[in-house]
Amino acid sequence: MTWHEIGQSRLFGKEPSLAALPDGTIVLVAQDQDPANLGKEPVKPVSRSADGGRTWEASTMPGPSYPRNLFVEADGSLLMIRAVRSGWSFPNDGSPNLMLCRSKDGAKTWETSEGIVDWDQTEFDEVAVIRLRDGRLLAALRRQIPGTDGEGFEDTVLTESTDDGKHWSRPWRFGNTAEVQVYLTELRDGRILATYSNYHLPWGVCAVISRDGGRTWDLDRPVQLALSAEYYVGWAVTLQLPDDSLITSYAATTYLKQPPETTTCEIVRWNLPSNSN
Repeated sequence: MTWHEIGQSRLFGKEPSLAALPDGTIVLVAQDQDPANLGKEPVKPVSRSADGGRTWEASTMPGPSYPRNLFVEADGSLLMIRAVRSGWSFPNDGSPNLMLCRSKDGAKTWETSEGIVDWDQTEFDEVAVIRLRDGRLLAALRRQIPGTDGEGFEDTVLTESTDDGKHWSRPWRFGNTAEVQVYLTELRDGRILATYSNYHLPWGVCAVISRDGGRTWDLDRPVQLALSAEYYVGWAVTLQLPDDSLITSYAATTYLKQPPETTTCEIVRWNLPSNSN
């Protein structure tokens, strides 16, 4: 709830994701925005910090596709799941599958494998994934609806794997059109929380609950966490705190008529409504 500056880095990147390893190392992945890389083969920045984020060691991975998150497995290794994509524009090299990236040395080196998804869609990215307590992997994919163009004609689909990511089920739809950038959180009581962005009115950040492992959602009772002055909003991340309250961080267009800076990063601490049980 309070913050103080510890330094400034030379890292470039948009829509970052952080993971903390058991030894205290912090790993950051982001969408490449380094001006020095313009016109070059797209890459994925990966940075490591051993001193709490004060200094960083930077490296890259091939391809621009970026995940909504990466996470630490029970054995201390890192898992990041991405779209199979090398260029900035769709489709994803004609591949409907997922790329699994694993690191056993704190993001210094990575091993990759391909997970087979039971569909033929190629226009997707921004993969969010969690490992549920029953061992399944559950992933949310931001998809361009076939035959359409533009962010307002995107949606989110979910898919699951029961064999550690080798094969993935036929995806099923989450939510409505223009509800994207889903972040998944498994709560202590076993329910799954999805925090997402509305690219339709009312623009902002919402959250819904699933009681059946992500198959169905309380879409008629979304929790509106934030409003935005336009559709540039999102990349919300929600964590459950020790007292079972929730904390969500997100970006929003707060000052539409006060350029050049119109966006802010905000945090809301909240509890699920009593009628969501």
